[in-house]
Amino acid sequence: MAGNLVVNLAAVIAGAVLLQLAFPGAPVFLAGAPSVMDLKTGGYTGGSPEDFVLAAAATQMAHHYGLAMNMGTMASGAKEPGWQAAVDDALSTLASVSAGAEMMSGCGLLDGSKTLNHARLLMEAEAYNIVQKVAGGIVVGVETLALDLIKKVGPGGKYLAENHARAHMKDIWRRGVWDRTPYDAWLQDGRRVALQNAEERAREILASHAPAPLPDEVRAELRRLVEVAEGELR
Repeated sequence: MAGNLVVNLAAVIAGAVLLQLAFPGAPVFLAGAPSVMDLKTGGYTGGSPEDFVLAAAATQMAHHYGLAMNMGTMASGAKEPGWQAAVDDALSTLASVSAGAEMMSGCGLLDGSKTLNHARLLMEAEAYNIVQKVAGGIVVGVETLALDLIKKVGPGGKYLAENHARAHMKDIWRRGVWDRTPYDAWLQDGRRVALQNAEERAREILASHAPAPLPDEVRAELRRLVEVAEGELR
């Protein structure tokens, strides 16, 4: 495990050094997805306990060097968005966010990062949102403590009619494809689960989404970069 971490860090730090040699002072961050080999197949595991520990350790080392970390997470070895994939998601993101990783990537990937699943992409985007909410903790201040309001409403009173409550309602996490309906409503809706909701939503997005065009100046710069690269290849 320790030697694994050494090799991983040497590789990613080398990339940062090369970037600095080419463009001194350019902002950089480290990106890692340390893992171990599956002893039965020789393949990338994507979801072993070693992955989670290595992710936390690599993040801590990045901070030791004064750099931000983009940690690879959620790239489960599972072949479909089921129980195994969900456990991998939960533990990998928990390890990364607990260690303070500034960024996480790997959303939507299955089979050890070899398969992209649109429904899983939506479910994991929601999981990222949950993790982000947890990482934000609890903001403590005069406004959030609301002691005057608590005194005003008093025991047995109702907060929903208060301006303060309405102003902070959006602070509460709201589900997208997750199922949190009452049991009776869930039965009436055909026992739909999060995966079904995500699959339906993914089909809607694929059928209707039109990406906003890039600004003209960005397109011009991209064309310039391509022309420079093509000229160097010649």
